[in-house]
Amino acid sequence: MNCADHEKIQNQAAWRNLFRTYLMEAEHINAIGNQLADLSTRVNELRGYL
Repeated sequence: MNCADHEKIQNQAAWRNLFRTYLMEAEHINAIGNQLADLSTRVNELRGYL
């Protein structure tokens, strides 16, 4: 394996790690959004009792 091949493999690994990071962030943002929607629904339900 020459230097160019090794550098290419490192670049591919870096891109994969970056993609995973953004994917994890997107999943985390979606989870937070779902929690907020659930809390909003609960608040509206509780307002009906008050």
